[in-house]
Amino acid sequence: MAALEILAGTYALPWLGFLMVMGYFLVVTLLLRLPRKHRVAVPRYTPPEGISPAAAAWMLERGKLPRAMAAAMVNMAAKGFLRIEQYGDTYTLHKLETAAAHLEPEEDALACSCFPRKNVEFSFDDTNDYLLDAITEFQAALQSVLEPQYYSENLILSAPAWAVSILSIFSALYLGGVFALIESFASAFFLGLGILMVLGCFAVAVRNLPGTLKKLGTHMPGRTVPPRPWTGHDWAPPILLLVACAGLVALARIATPMAATVIGALFIVNAIFYHALRGPTPAGKELLNQLADFKKFLAEVDADSISRANSPDRSPNQIQTNAAYALALGLDRGWGEQFVGAIANVVESLVVFTAPSDLADDPKAPRVELNLK
Repeated sequence: MAALEILAGTYALPWLGFLMVMGYFLVVTLLLRLPRKHRVAVPRYTPPEGISPAAAAWMLERGKLPRAMAAAMVNMAAKGFLRIEQYGDTYTLHKLETAAAHLEPEEDALACSCFPRKNVEFSFDDTNDYLLDAITEFQAALQSVLEPQYYSENLILSAPAWAVSILSIFSALYLGGVFALIESFASAFFLGLGILMVLGCFAVAVRNLPGTLKKLGTHMPGRTVPPRPWTGHDWAPPILLLVACAGLVALARIATPMAATVIGALFIVNAIFYHALRGPTPAGKELLNQLADFKKFLAEVDADSISRANSPDRSPNQIQTNAAYALALGLDRGWGEQFVGAIANVVESLVVFTAPSDLADDPKAPRVELNLK
């Protein structure tokens, strides 16, 4: 009854747009994830040929960067190209003087971006220009390997929902009387910027909050994995969620609570389904089957020992070859998951809030240190 009253009220049009967007996303997501033909899972003793740990993580998480980047770095450490050191929630990558390992294309992209010259220092933080280049080059290298054969962005499928969402937001703002308050270009600009910032905060929070909740789960009674320590990075998702909610409260005061509610609902549904529409091609689905078979073998042989042997409080002294695949496949629930979580908030924030640019290399850059601050 309440839903019918909403659809029959003043904000019927924007709420109808929300229902259309929600329904569209649900239908398309279900179609993209139709059950595959029944197959018999057989343990696979080696990873699929030509698929690196980073590529495996990229496929399994539908194009998300943090786990793929972490898997690439761990694989580079396993090959003896670099060393990972940890001090609390700060991680530092040191390129070894004897580094001469054969790197995968995306690993080579990271090496070229993070270690352009000898004695180069590089900080992994929200303002580092080299990190933007590293993310851009790493993503481009993975896309060149996996797209379009194994993986598709499916952005064209999101276009109708985005169009309806934009129209619904404008409709809610109009019905809330916001446009009547705009007196100049500057006020319109700051209003638009504020709305985009709220959307960005929602996007980053929605994408990283599950990792924070999983970390809290490691401290619950009856856990089967080592408890991962709480760090400064873990505050980012809840803080961004609070900032987004505060933005909607401010919008409710400027306009009306109903206008802020429908706009917030549209933000949330778009943030949730943005990655859901990305996915594998038919060849990619077969590749995921092979990865599932390899995961079955790895879970029974190495995963438990990797999770328990490496404390989340300090980086491992030695990194085995399968450790990168265990991290990529979500089997390392100890130090590896802590490493992914430390990377996630910084990388996701940069991806959402900053447009990477082609920046010239600093000729004075010395040895690279990758610090997660």
